[in-house]
Amino acid sequence: MLSQMSQQWQQQDAVECRPEKMDLAAKLDEQANSPQPPLKLQHSPQHSTGGHSAFSSPVSACSASTRLPDSDSEDFILEQRFGSRSSSSFSEASHGDITEAEVPPCSLFSPPRLRLHGAGVCDALETDLAWFRRCHEVSFSPWIEGKFATVGRLAKSVHGEVRYLTDEHGTGVVAKVMPTAKVEESCSAATNERLVWFSDEEVSTVEDPCNEIAVLTYLQRSAEQCGHLLKLLGVYQDASCTYVVTEYCDGGELFELVAYGDALAAQEVRLYVSQLLRAVRHLHDHNVAHRDISLENVLLRQGNCVLMDFGQAVRIRAMDGVELRYFAEAGKRMYRAPEMYVPRESSVQVVCPSDASPGTVVQVSYDRCRCEVLLPHDATAGLPCRAEPYGYAAAPADIFACGVSAFVLMLGKPPWSIARDSDPTFSFIRRHGVPALLRQWRAGLEPGPAREEDSLLAAMLRVNPKERPSIEECQRNAWLCGPACGEQVAKKAGSS
Repeated sequence: MLSQMSQQWQQQDAVECRPEKMDLAAKLDEQANSPQPPLKLQHSPQHSTGGHSAFSSPVSACSASTRLPDSDSEDFILEQRFGSRSSSSFSEASHGDITEAEVPPCSLFSPPRLRLHGAGVCDALETDLAWFRRCHEVSFSPWIEGKFATVGRLAKSVHGEVRYLTDEHGTGVVAKVMPTAKVEESCSAATNERLVWFSDEEVSTVEDPCNEIAVLTYLQRSAEQCGHLLKLLGVYQDASCTYVVTEYCDGGELFELVAYGDALAAQEVRLYVSQLLRAVRHLHDHNVAHRDISLENVLLRQGNCVLMDFGQAVRIRAMDGVELRYFAEAGKRMYRAPEMYVPRESSVQVVCPSDASPGTVVQVSYDRCRCEVLLPHDATAGLPCRAEPYGYAAAPADIFACGVSAFVLMLGKPPWSIARDSDPTFSFIRRHGVPALLRQWRAGLEPGPAREEDSLLAAMLRVNPKERPSIEECQRNAWLCGPACGEQVAKKAGSS
């Protein structure tokens, strides 16, 4: 059932991505055409015998618990006004001698800043989708016939196909094979997602093969590695195709295990959820949001989860710590957070929430969606107003997708087909909460008090993204921190 529903949702996604034609607001044209002074990115000094250098994440030099200032927080405002006691910018730290060739320094461009409040400035809408591929040089090696032997095709991909290969030693690897023309075309695509979303341009897919290669390269060059993320082995090109070679995972998709296998034991569910969160924690610690987390994108290698497919990955924050906003409907429909359904209009008529303040970003109901908008400065609580669709933050959307994945692992079926008010189950959860749905679905089967894991599901699947926990808070949930989970994880790690 899950497999049939997944195919149906993917077909519906392709239809829903056809845009309506909208006129760009005059201020968008003004921002796009305004001059942008260059801002040079610092690169790490050469060190060690190899003399190579590598870029680090804007946040990788910070501890996992570091809280970055929001554009309208008091500390950020004080720093902007008076030059505070500490800088909010990040230093570029070397991640060690792990690159194959010296990476030259790159130039970044400072986008025009938009005022969210009178006292605070931010460039949250200037997403710069080309940041990874511009700042992390990718080396393409020539494809040599005979180095790899093709065994067979594993699956189709958006831009090509996935093949199973063996190298000269007989070791199995996987290659995503794409026409080089498509890869080069993605390298010249628009970099401001907001401008594209509010234009009349058709948005058929968010997958960016060039960006995926750059993100994989960046993660592979990081000093800290995560065993639950797919590892890049090399990128090759011949006269017509580009080959992205990664490690082979023998267990297939986690989705297939749930859809076609027996019901998972409680210990297995806890192990898989814990490992998925560890993978996402590593990404978020390195300023990367995945935007396409799903059980279909989680592979199993020797019984352990490996997260793959970074074609829709983006930065979480800009270099100055400002949380970036995105607009496209990324990811698969069942896993997509409610705020990711952004209207393709430069302004919409909404009712100002009773607890909202003018000039702030709030979640509202519009066209049976729960989108986030920037209220005008003359907005009055409880009255209609024209507000600007303000996209969504990518990190909370990842948390929501993890919550849907955990829900399917625990219950064996999806919570809804789409996180919009038109879906009866989502509408029920929005009004009554996840625990109420779980009580109904378990009625007559397992009567008794709520389970320990229910609190984690309820938190991760909150409709309002501002109310969802961070990835660190999810990992601190009592259900994941129990002694049984720790013993199981240690056992699995020891056998891998």
